[in-house]
Amino acid sequence: QVKGLPEQLLAGRFQYLLDWLFHYVMIDDSKMTPLERNHYAAAYNDAESIRASNAWYQTFSQDIQDAQTYSPLEMPVLGIGSYISYQYMKMGLPHVARNLEMVGILDSGHYLFEEQPEQVLDAVFSFLN
Repeated sequence: QVKGLPEQLLAGRFQYLLDWLFHYVMIDDSKMTPLERNHYAAAYNDAESIRASNAWYQTFSQDIQDAQTYSPLEMPVLGIGSYISYQYMKMGLPHVARNLEMVGILDSGHYLFEEQPEQVLDAVFSFLN
């Protein structure tokens, strides 16, 4: 991540990046309506929002160091993964959560709520009950 560059390149044009992401990381990008696409773009389109969203990625090195000092979570934890993330989460989450329930929504890409909202809600309600 080059600080300042994403804001310069994407401010006012974030929709182009989102359209690419929706197309390539969703199984069925038609499940993302034009209204939803516009909401995503509005949320990320200004320079400060782009800076804030990219700052998360810029902390990965520090996050890895910090995580080595944390104790595993003892409370119940629900991990919900898509076809993209399920295997990664299944390998990684047991190291940070002792009481883990994993759910795979494998007919969804990155945007689980948009592609399979019923399955996500079923997993959450089942976990909470």
